[in-house]
Amino acid sequence: MIKIKNIIFKIDINYKNIKNIYLRIKDNTIVVSAPYLTSLNTINNFIKSKETWIYNHYQKNINRAAHVDLDKGTGAVMCCTYGDATDVEWCKKYNLPVKQIIQKDGTISKDIEKYGGMTTEEARESIIKDLQEKGYLVKQEDLKHQIGVHERCGTPAEFIREKQWEIDLVNDKDRLLKAGSEINWNPKSMKARYDDWVKNIQWNWGISRQRYFGIPFPVWYCKECGETVLAKKDQLPVNPLSTNPNEPCPCCGGTEFEPEKDVMDTWAT
Repeated sequence: MIKIKNIIFKIDINYKNIKNIYLRIKDNTIVVSAPYLTSLNTINNFIKSKETWIYNHYQKNINRAAHVDLDKGTGAVMCCTYGDATDVEWCKKYNLPVKQIIQKDGTISKDIEKYGGMTTEEARESIIKDLQEKGYLVKQEDLKHQIGVHERCGTPAEFIREKQWEIDLVNDKDRLLKAGSEINWNPKSMKARYDDWVKNIQWNWGISRQRYFGIPFPVWYCKECGETVLAKKDQLPVNPLSTNPNEPCPCCGGTEFEPEKDVMDTWAT
């Protein structure tokens, strides 16, 4: 558990009985879910016509969402890509554009005006200061917020979109349940636990890791056309960092390849 600042700023608006909409901000990507609004077009048109510094970079969207609690805080929820697993879910559900401003080194992308190059902590402090100076900050309080951290050093983890290797579990549930039914479970109650686990799988199993040591993926990428090239059985085991495929690229005939640098998760080997 760590303490964070809960930042709320306001947009003045006149629509029926709604005078102000209060939005929470985590980074420069602002997507608000406000289920109590009767006219989304009115709100969207208003925001589009009144650009402020916080909206300079990304498109704004306001959507209804069933699991937004009107009685909690402001009754409006900000969704960014990505802050947590809910953001990932909403991004897919509402077809939101992915805007990644946090880089692998933990700094804000340099193409972001003013905040580019800052660490995430520096950017948050700078955004708070700017909100205060412009009169948008109407409330600030300390909260205890549970987030994912590194298991050794405690550094907060950020969601960053990267290509990864994974095993498809979400679309393979029927086969997994069938395999479970063929096992002689002892105690028998564990069969129900296994079935519940399979039925509630929501994510595929990511098996690639960005580490120095591990079992390499026997994979290359053609430099000419980008085709993914798998090693033949008679070439295994192979380290793609030091060895090329036995054959040219099957798509374009290219002979220059980029090796896969990721290694396998321990549990996948």
